[in-house]
Amino acid sequence: MPRKICALIVLAVIVALAPAPGRSQDVERIAAVVNEDVISSSDLRARLRLALLASGLPPTAENEESLRPQVMRQLIDETLQRQEAERFQIEADPDEVEQAMETIASNNGITRDQLLAGLEQNGIPDGTLLDQIRSTLAWRDLVRARLMGEVNISDEEIDEAIAQMNANRGQPEYLLAEIFLAIDSPTQETEVAELAGQLVEEIQRGANFAAIAQQFSQSPSSAASGDIGWVMLGQLDPAIDQVLAGSGGGRLLQPIRTVGGYHIIVVRDTRIVAASNPQDATVQVYQLMLSLPARPTQADVDRISGELQGVTQTVRGCDQFGERAQSLGVADTLDLGTRRLGDFEPAVQSSVETIPVGQPSQIVALEGGQAAAIYMVCSRQFPDDAAIDRDEIAGSLAEERISMLARRYLRDLRNAAYIDLRV
Repeated sequence: MPRKICALIVLAVIVALAPAPGRSQDVERIAAVVNEDVISSSDLRARLRLALLASGLPPTAENEESLRPQVMRQLIDETLQRQEAERFQIEADPDEVEQAMETIASNNGITRDQLLAGLEQNGIPDGTLLDQIRSTLAWRDLVRARLMGEVNISDEEIDEAIAQMNANRGQPEYLLAEIFLAIDSPTQETEVAELAGQLVEEIQRGANFAAIAQQFSQSPSSAASGDIGWVMLGQLDPAIDQVLAGSGGGRLLQPIRTVGGYHIIVVRDTRIVAASNPQDATVQVYQLMLSLPARPTQADVDRISGELQGVTQTVRGCDQFGERAQSLGVADTLDLGTRRLGDFEPAVQSSVETIPVGQPSQIVALEGGQAAAIYMVCSRQFPDDAAIDRDEIAGSLAEERISMLARRYLRDLRNAAYIDLRV
């Protein structure tokens, strides 16, 4: 979800473009019907002009034609969002709408009156921008009201996120921004591919990437100017990973086709995640050990191996670890204590250095082959983990979850709606 209202719409070049060329008065037509509402041809035309103005793209007939499908989809989605908000009697707060207008003007170094004058000079009714702001804010409030209760980030999820952060230490990381153009049917392939190529060319010529992302990207990141933050290989689509590997900072990648559509990626920076010495981690380790008879037969070895293998394949978490130990006739799991990993015996170190918290190690032979053991890390903390803000991680996880639910919500609205395109 948007973190700042000002990230919703930025008219970055409001005073830089010349007024749109005059046109003869078009006959008003219906561009689309969305359930009981109509999107008129003048609505579409004004929104196209706003999109071009905000993104910094030249206001040519060719650009209008290329962007028309994307802008039409945005208008349809906003209409569905507004209808759903009205169904639950949710309206944008007038004070927030006004503040959004003031913020847009302030961010561009102009007054609100100058902002409205710039719109008028380019043939854009002020209602076009106001309607976009109102729809966005009402949808945000609806999503918060209806979906927040479904989001509950557990301590285990936070622990997993921290564990992943630690596992990523020493690996390359990429600071990315994206523009995502969805393909909903095979008939859109050529059209969207051409648009993606055109946007890359315009960005290479100096068009504002962030503004284009805000206006045209169909990813939740559009609300943050396309920013998706620092990511590692494996977190994105494999097709993106393949192109991203080895990319340096400051690069604009050519459009990448994934299952859902085309991604335009800019690599803003790269870095290596700060690597802590694994030996300096403080870990709590449990051991489950089974001894063999003094003169073990192959059957004894097979039995012990099978029992321990069953633990490695099925047990997760230290509670289950202890319960399984009791079921195997072991009085208790041996808590080897909580200390620096480098202070444990070499067999323990090599077994638990890289395993995730709560997962058993592989089977380790001990006492000259007279015993076998498996280990489990019940907690792991690096010296610099104290700087990790668990509330911040929980907030980030919740934001991702809400964004996913909001996309699903809108998709369901779209699938259930009556939509009649007439342009």
